[in-house]
Amino acid sequence: AGKPLLIVAGPGVPVKTVKELIALAKAQPQPLLYTSGGIGSYGHRWWEMVRSRQGIDGQHTAYNGIAPALKDVMGGQVPLLWVSIPAAAQFVKTGKLKALGVSTLKRSAAFPDLPTLQEAGVPDFEVDSWYAMFVPAKTPKPVIDKLNRALNTTLQDPEVREKLLQQGSEAVGGTPEALGQT
Repeated sequence: AGKPLLIVAGPGVPVKTVKELIALAKAQPQPLLYTSGGIGSYGHRWWEMVRSRQGIDGQHTAYNGIAPALKDVMGGQVPLLWVSIPAAAQFVKTGKLKALGVSTLKRSAAFPDLPTLQEAGVPDFEVDSWYAMFVPAKTPKPVIDKLNRALNTTLQDPEVREKLLQQGSEAVGGTPEALGQT
């Protein structure tokens, strides 16, 4: 299953899109402030990628986890955060956060109107987390094939797909060979 992430802003941040965010960051004299769930976390690394690719000066504020970072973004102490869809969806839907973009090349089924960063002018940017099933290395190929067929069948079930979507994931499925290329 693939798991796109959102770039979110606090309600007081005067932008509605990633393009507006980049323009604001380039126009203001002070560095762009952003947060993450900790130094070296996925949010920290991805902010750094966007910042460096767009030529934006930035200032990172690390938090000890996503929950306190979310709280302070909603409260206006820090303006921006990368976050998983399940952690942010209810806050986006209630207006406590503004979703600006999604990290994958394809729009998220959970937020189909939200553009990708590529669409927003950040070229060559895709960040996706994923889950996979693994077995011991010496598992016979017929067993692997049977498990793979069962998993792919399960991922096509509408109820399973909906449950994954509620958790911010999108059922993908595939082959062991394709997973090995990831």
